[in-house]
Amino acid sequence: MPPKTALTTLGQRLQFKRIENGILESQLAHILGVATRLIKDWESDIRMPSEAVLSILDDLLGLTESQNLHNSTPE
Repeated sequence: MPPKTALTTLGQRLQFKRIENGILESQLAHILGVATRLIKDWESDIRMPSEAVLSILDDLLGLTESQNLHNSTPE
Protein backbone atom coordinates (compact mmCIF):
# COMPACT_ATOMS: atom_id res chain seq x y z
CA MET A 1 0.00 0.00 0.00
CA PRO A 2 1.45 3.41 -0.95
CA PRO A 3 2.23 5.84 1.85
CA LYS A 4 -0.28 8.56 2.63
CA THR A 5 2.13 11.32 1.64
CA ALA A 6 2.74 11.95 -2.04
CA LEU A 7 5.94 10.60 -3.53
CA THR A 8 6.73 13.68 -5.56
CA THR A 9 10.35 13.22 -6.61
CA LEU A 10 11.98 10.52 -8.65
CA GLY A 11 14.27 9.77 -5.70
CA GLN A 12 11.33 9.28 -3.34
CA ARG A 13 9.58 6.97 -5.81
CA LEU A 14 12.78 5.00 -6.43
CA GLN A 15 13.43 4.52 -2.71
CA PHE A 16 9.82 3.50 -2.03
CA LYS A 17 9.77 0.90 -4.83
CA ARG A 18 13.21 -0.45 -3.87
CA ILE A 19 12.11 -0.96 -0.27
CA GLU A 20 8.74 -2.33 -1.35
CA ASN A 21 10.59 -4.95 -3.42
CA GLY A 22 12.88 -5.84 -0.49
CA ILE A 23 16.06 -4.69 -2.22
CA LEU A 24 18.88 -3.07 -0.26
CA GLU A 25 20.79 -0.08 -1.67
CA SER A 26 23.91 -2.24 -1.85
CA GLN A 27 22.04 -4.99 -3.70
CA LEU A 28 20.64 -2.56 -6.25
CA ALA A 29 24.08 -1.04 -6.74
CA HIS A 30 25.56 -4.50 -7.35
CA ILE A 31 22.82 -5.41 -9.85
CA LEU A 32 23.37 -2.17 -11.77
CA GLY A 33 27.16 -2.24 -11.47
CA VAL A 34 27.35 1.14 -9.74
CA ALA A 35 28.54 2.39 -6.35
CA THR A 36 26.11 2.30 -3.42
CA ARG A 37 26.79 6.03 -2.99
CA LEU A 38 25.22 6.63 -6.41
CA ILE A 39 22.00 4.88 -5.33
CA LYS A 40 21.94 7.14 -2.25
CA ASP A 41 22.46 10.19 -4.47
CA TRP A 42 19.60 9.15 -6.77
CA GLU A 43 17.26 8.57 -3.82
CA SER A 44 18.25 11.94 -2.33
CA ASP A 45 17.66 13.66 -5.68
CA ILE A 46 21.28 14.83 -5.75
CA ARG A 47 21.90 13.07 -9.07
CA MET A 48 19.61 11.55 -11.66
CA PRO A 49 19.94 8.13 -13.33
CA SER A 50 20.38 8.06 -17.09
CA GLU A 51 17.42 7.18 -19.31
CA ALA A 52 18.95 3.73 -19.90
CA VAL A 53 19.22 3.10 -16.14
CA LEU A 54 15.67 4.36 -15.59
CA SER A 55 14.41 1.75 -18.05
CA ILE A 56 16.33 -0.98 -16.22
CA LEU A 57 14.97 0.22 -12.88
CA ASP A 58 11.40 0.21 -14.23
CA ASP A 59 11.81 -3.42 -15.30
CA LEU A 60 13.68 -4.48 -12.17
CA LEU A 61 11.15 -2.94 -9.79
CA GLY A 62 8.17 -4.27 -11.76
CA LEU A 63 6.67 -0.93 -12.65
CA THR A 64 3.94 -0.60 -15.24
CA GLU A 65 4.13 2.05 -17.94
CA SER A 66 1.84 4.37 -15.96
CA GLN A 67 3.94 3.94 -12.79
CA ASN A 68 7.41 4.09 -14.32
CA LEU A 69 10.12 6.30 -12.97
CA HIS A 70 10.19 8.27 -16.24
CA ASN A 71 6.88 9.90 -15.31
CA SER A 72 7.26 13.30 -13.72
CA THR A 73 4.00 12.90 -11.81
CA PRO A 74 3.30 9.60 -10.05
CA GLU A 75 -0.17 8.04 -9.91
